Amino acid sequence: VSLTGLVVGSEVRAYLGTDPLSSEEIAGVESSSSSFSFSQAYSGQEGYIVIVALNYQVWRLAITYGSEDVSIPVQQIYDRQYKNP
Repeated sequence: VSLTGLVVGSEVRAYLGTDPLSSEEIAGVESSSSSFSFSQAYSGQEGYIVIVALNYQVWRLAITYGSEDVSIPVQQIYDRQYKNP
């Protein structure tokens, strides 16, 4: 799985499972470049990806992992309400 178009410095986390209380983190990075890729062996299983960046809305994508390579373009949305005291 390849995520492209990330805001540099974004935190990216990929999970297996749909329930945040019992999901398993399978990939992640604290501070990304403009892209992030990871390999997975969970074809046919559901999960989700979360991307967090200062000044941007949290981006969450539900995904069914497949056996083929996939490239997902990300368009993070600037959060006009964000304030970090």
